[in-house]
Amino acid sequence: MFFVSVSPELAIPLEDSHSERFDRFWNLDVLSPVTEQRTSSVSLVALPESTCFGTSSPETAYLKRYWFPSLRDRLKGFFRNTFFRSSRAFREYSSLLILNSNGLSRVRPIAYGEERTFRLLRRAFIVTENIPGTTTLKELLLSSGLDALPLAQRRILAARLGAWTRSIHDIGFEDRGFLPRNILLHRDGDKLAFSKIDSPKARGGGKAPGTGRKSAVDLIDLERECTSRVSRQDKLRFVLAYLASPRVDSEVRALLSRLRLNVR
Repeated sequence: MFFVSVSPELAIPLEDSHSERFDRFWNLDVLSPVTEQRTSSVSLVALPESTCFGTSSPETAYLKRYWFPSLRDRLKGFFRNTFFRSSRAFREYSSLLILNSNGLSRVRPIAYGEERTFRLLRRAFIVTENIPGTTTLKELLLSSGLDALPLAQRRILAARLGAWTRSIHDIGFEDRGFLPRNILLHRDGDKLAFSKIDSPKARGGGKAPGTGRKSAVDLIDLERECTSRVSRQDKLRFVLAYLASPRVDSEVRALLSRLRLNVR
């Protein structure tokens, strides 16, 4: 049994069957491999001309594939609850669709698909837009680029990251895997924007903007990963922007305490 879903924005002829659609995306031309593991891979692929988002049509995309070649692999998936639940590819697609539709991610989800036999997952994929010139927050933290940034730009980066993170939580979205390697940075001149990818454990996201609560889990994940590369002052700027607070008040101190940051 095959199932394929595409973004509501996508203009692509889909007169063929689900199995044909699945193979169309699964076999997209690989331009360069990114990662290759025993049962998964990520590749930069070329999109056919028939795939487009109105006038802003991406020429390339990222194809992430999961496969379960043996019965043992499929039974592992069964015990990881892929039998009654949707695949990881679907959960990543759904999370990205929520963030993108709320203006909180520039990366657009293009399609996802699943192949099952008697509900046992055999293969799954997700295709997401590639935005040239994008880097990850982790790459910035590990490079000399962060140290080379002028102080004013470091302040802007920390403040905008904090405000963006709060906007995600304000719609009730909790990522539960808020790691620098999955936070993308997009630069358009002096403008700075972010995208969050790879969110299979996320939940929520259906609340009206401004009604969601803070998520210390996501903040702790992010702080733990950034500990050795980000100064306490940058972390303080992040928290102040996250709470939209002009000064260190009791709410800020409480959150800093939860993050185990002692900033005076």
